[in-house]
Amino acid sequence: MRLTLHALTPDSPDLDPVVALFCAQMREHDLPDAPDRVRAGVLDAARRPEVSRIVVARRDAAVGVALMHLLPSIEWGGRALWIEELYVAPEHRRSGVARALLGEALRYAREQGAAGIDLETTPGHAAAEQLYAQAG
Repeated sequence: MRLTLHALTPDSPDLDPVVALFCAQMREHDLPDAPDRVRAGVLDAARRPEVSRIVVARRDAAVGVALMHLLPSIEWGGRALWIEELYVAPEHRRSGVARALLGEALRYAREQGAAGIDLETTPGHAAAEQLYAQAG
């Protein structure tokens, strides 16, 4: 199946699937998956395209998601793109979805003139660390 990427908008039919993906991510990280709180955060980001962007990866349905923000940065001397979240449903991992989401984040950072990119990984997530290292 062909992979497509698009930015989430507040009225997108992918809103519920995106909330479900972020809740699944939180459960994987042993964090409380409060769907109402996640939905509120997703909607807040989707309503502020000047500073936040949620990218949805779709095959038949939403299979991955990335949340990023443009923020002022002293470290970078200008705006930086912070990749807050990047998540792929387990059954779609190692199929290019994360690479496509990261590629879109890098493209968006260049388009917006970001001076740098910040992200974090949880210790023990070797696949994420490898993905980010390969991207430089």
